[in-house]
Amino acid sequence: MDAPAFSPVVLISGAARGPGRALALAFAAQGARLALNDLNPLGLDEALSQVTASGAAARAYAFDVAKRLPLTGLVQQVLDDWGRVDILVNAAEVMPTDPLLTMDEWDFHRALDVNLAGPFFLMQLVGRAMQAQGGGVILNVIAALPAAQPLSPVCCASRAALAALSQAAAQELAPYSVRVLHLELPTDQSAAAATEAQTALNIAAALQNLAAAATPAAAGITSLEVNE
Repeated sequence: MDAPAFSPVVLISGAARGPGRALALAFAAQGARLALNDLNPLGLDEALSQVTASGAAARAYAFDVAKRLPLTGLVQQVLDDWGRVDILVNAAEVMPTDPLLTMDEWDFHRALDVNLAGPFFLMQLVGRAMQAQGGGVILNVIAALPAAQPLSPVCCASRAALAALSQAAAQELAPYSVRVLHLELPTDQSAAAATEAQTALNIAAALQNLAAAATPAAAGITSLEVNE
């Protein structure tokens, strides 16, 4: 069997379940090296076992994405272990369901910290590393919703803010050959799984072409809004 021609280092937050785990497996199938992050140790171990069973090189990192200090430690540890980060996938998300009139302060701040602050600081920290190494890809994922699950206003706000943050970051990081992609998964779970696998392939191809990007416009805003 021919060795993979492309073996990027991929850091995935929220890798223990859902889109994060599915993307980890999709990247592993393409020969990527995986840095898997989550706060759920059991789910993280399961994801790591699945990825390594496919033959991919991978390590697990149990850090809380809701706080900047642990994220600084996470990124430094990944860089120490792998030397670089080629693709960052922000897939960690909490989905509170309490309405505006009853949500408590802890749930409010936790939702904003995980869903928005985490991606922001990971993009900042990994973006600096990508700037130094000459390019990379950042993917911000908004997961599909479980059937008939209501969303609280704070969850809706954090999702909308992440989409806006992705667009702004794409403009700022384009001159450094860092592409920022925003993916909203469809509500149909089977369609979501297929989309995640195809997205992994598309990002890998995009990263291979980064070196050929002659102008900032060639690595500009990319928004992937997937409909059923």
